[in-house]
Amino acid sequence: MVTNALVRMAQIIRQDPSITVEQLARHMGFAEQKSVYYWLNKEGFRGIRDFRKAVLTGHYPPRHVAAEEAQPYLPEQRYRLAVGFDEAGRPRFLPGSQPLPVAAPPAFLFRQPDSTYAPLVRENDLLVVDPDRSPADGSWVMVVQQGRVHLWICKRVGKLWLYQHPTEPCRPLSTQPGGKLVGVVSSLIRPLEPR
Repeated sequence: MVTNALVRMAQIIRQDPSITVEQLARHMGFAEQKSVYYWLNKEGFRGIRDFRKAVLTGHYPPRHVAAEEAQPYLPEQRYRLAVGFDEAGRPRFLPGSQPLPVAAPPAFLFRQPDSTYAPLVRENDLLVVDPDRSPADGSWVMVVQQGRVHLWICKRVGKLWLYQHPTEPCRPLSTQPGGKLVGVVSSLIRPLEPR
């Protein structure tokens, strides 16, 4: 029997293959991590590594599971929508923008206002920004300077962190992102455009 909970967990893992059990529990709205293990065990998985491997190699969910059988994972329902940032780099949220369920993660959505980072990030793309995640080599990060949002790619050279402009690779690398690091961009959601 394939459960909606595991199908949703598989969708989340495909979006973020390095997600931890703690983060996965928050995404699912579970109060405790052991709920993740409960559902994995119920489906016959020995643990998160076993499940992650099945998901990333295409063995889960089974092919016979129709898309409509599983409740879709909609990031817009899991995150609050940031509409701007104050001088300290704290997000200002859209009034009434509440994550569902209430125990959702501290990550938030940010709608890209322009085409500064096109073609990689287009106007109206939704960025999922996780303030609790530490950047890794190659991570995209969001930085706020005087209320303006900037995106950078982190590069690690030995013990030194450098920041690269995503659409101008020939631009010199910077040792400072030039503002407050708000969080790691963990996903990009691109709305479908009408034809």
